[in-house]
This record gives sequence, structure tokens and C-alpha cells, in this order.
Amino acid sequence: TVSDIFKKYGEEYFRNCESQVLKELAPYKNLVVATGGGAVSRPKNWSYMHNGIVAWLQGQPELLARRVVAEGIEKRPLLFGDGVSEDEAYSISLQKLQQLLADRTKYYENADVTVDLRGYAKDEQSGAPAAVVLHRVMQAVHDKINQTEAERESRRQFTIDQAGQVPSLKVQASPNAAAQPLAEE
Repeated sequence: TVSDIFKKYGEEYFRNCESQVLKELAPYKNLVVATGGGAVSRPKNWSYMHNGIVAWLQGQPELLARRVVAEGIEKRPLLFGDGVSEDEAYSISLQKLQQLLADRTKYYENADVTVDLRGYAKDEQSGAPAAVVLHRVMQAVHDKINQTEAERESRRQFTIDQAGQVPSLKVQASPNAAAQPLAEE
């Protein structure tokens, strides 16, 4: 698990492995790669990720903290050390998530699309269900693809001003070339 790798080898080793995997997956098309939140903090990872469409699943720290606690704090090595009680888990995760978001938002904002994790009505506390988030991601990616295609098409619609007025494309010698003698071999 991620926690085991962090404990045994440390975060730097984990980040190196993460970068290597992204590098190896970058040439592939038509696949989804779900990274952890820290993958964005290395510039080289962006070069790998931007071979596709990058989606930021954006949630408020309070929502993210509730989700982390609900799925189990042992899975999040950056948020918890050993000996954190269940009672402390929410407040500790909230504080650390707020700091991580403050540090990483400038990176997350480079994503091609942003998808809100907020839920409504009965899902307000837990956030949108996975199926709803998936639908939002698919819609955002679809919209991004259409926007990109429209931008490409608009760049194809151009004219060259004064195209018929170019008298000649004849190559002429540089005036400086005649002034300088050639070096003898």
C-alpha cells in the first residue's frame, strides 16, 4: 500500500516511483490514470500528464476530511502519523488538507478541467456519489475536447494579407558577405 511504501522507503522514494509510472504511461492513449494529490507538485509530472486531459477533482477541505476519515485514515500517510485516534482524525485531516490545498492549488489550477465534488440534498455531507462525479468528469472532458476542436478549426480559418503583392522570392546575397573575405583553407 502507499502507507507501507511511505513507512518503509519514505515519501521521496514514493514520488520517484510515481513519476516513473507516469513517464511510462504517458505515451498511451485512451486510458485513465488516477494520481494522488501530490503528483502535481513535480513539474516533470505535468509534462507526462498533459499528454492527455488532466482533471482536478475539487472539493472543499471539510468534505475531503470527512471522506478521508470515512475511508480509513491509515490509507493517507501524509495526513496521519501513528497513534492518531478516531476522535482526532477529522480535525487533524482538516488542518492538514487545508495546508496541502494552500500549497498545491497553484498546481491544481493547471488542470484542463475542474470537477466539483460537492453533493446536494442527501449527499451534501458526503459529497457527490462516484457515479455523479464520473458523469461530471465525462461531461467536462467531452466539453474540453469540443472546445479544443473548435479552437483548432478557428485557427485554420485565416488569410494572408497582401499575399499577391510579394514581387519575388529570389534569394539575394547578404551585403555583409561581399565585404568579408573568405578564410583560406
